Amino acid sequence: AVYVFERDNDGDWLQQTYLKASNADAGDQFGLVALSADTLAVGAVGEGSSAAGGEGDNTAPSAGAVYVFVRYHDGDWLQQSFLKAANADAGDLFGLVTLSGDTLVVGAVDESSTVVGGEADNTAPAAGAAYVFLRNNGVWVQQPYLKASNADANDQFGWVGFSGDTLISGAFGEGSTAAGGENDNTAPAAGAGYVFH
Repeated sequence: AVYVFERDNDGDWLQQTYLKASNADAGDQFGLVALSADTLAVGAVGEGSSAAGGEGDNTAPSAGAVYVFVRYHDGDWLQQSFLKAANADAGDLFGLVTLSGDTLVVGAVDESSTVVGGEADNTAPAAGAAYVFLRNNGVWVQQPYLKASNADANDQFGWVGFSGDTLISGAFGEGSTAAGGENDNTAPAAGAGYVFH
C-alpha cells in the first residue's frame, strides 16, 4: 500500500489518503514510489500479469507493473494507468520508478535480453533494462527501452534516476575494472553507472 501525507499550514503532516493497486494480490510488493507534482507512480515488482494478459492475469510471477495515480483539484487520488513492459516476462522485477512531469522511467533489474538480441531475447538472465514512458493527453506510451552498452547476465541494470534530460541507471552486478573498459569482466559485481541524455 501507499500512504500519502500532506503538510498543513502549521507544519504538521496529516495522512491524506491510502492507495492500493487496482489488482492487489499477495506478494505484489506494491509501494516503490516516485512523485512529481500531482502525479504519483508506484512500482510493484512482484505483480504477476503478462504483457498481454491484463491486470487480472497472473501467469508471469514477479514480472512487475507500475500504477500511475493523479491528484485532482478536490484532493482525491485516482488511478490513471496500469503499465507493463512490452516484453514482460516472469521474474523481470519491472517497477523501480523515477518520474519527472510527463516522463516516467521504470527499471526492470532482472530483465534478460541482450543488447543485440532485442526485447524478445532472454539469453542474459538478470542483465536488466530501463523503460521510458511519455504521457500525452493522459495516455502513457512506452518509448524504446534502454540497455547497458555492455549488458551481461547478472549485471542488474535498472536502478534508475532522472532529472531534466538526463537519466542514469546503476548496474551493481556489472563486472568491469576501472582500467579494463566496458568489456572487461574480471571484477564481478564491481558495479557501474550509465548516463543517457
